Amino acid sequence: MQHVNECKLCPLPVASFTGRKAILDKLHRYFDSDGGMQRVFVLYGLGGSGKSQLAFKFLQECQVNKQYVSYK
Repeated sequence: MQHVNECKLCPLPVASFTGRKAILDKLHRYFDSDGGMQRVFVLYGLGGSGKSQLAFKFLQECQVNKQYVSYK
């Protein structure tokens, strides 16, 4: 059983992840705007198109930049 104070770790993107810089930049701009307001961004597309890897890469970049890391 997981305790409330434990953080869940997201998987890292695969080592071969490349590209998608424009979408990653859009995600950063979107979540950096409006200060502490809760926001939702929907990634959609065909299965296998890289949505999960894109999300993992975004979270990895945010953790490196010390953004959005206190999810509990």
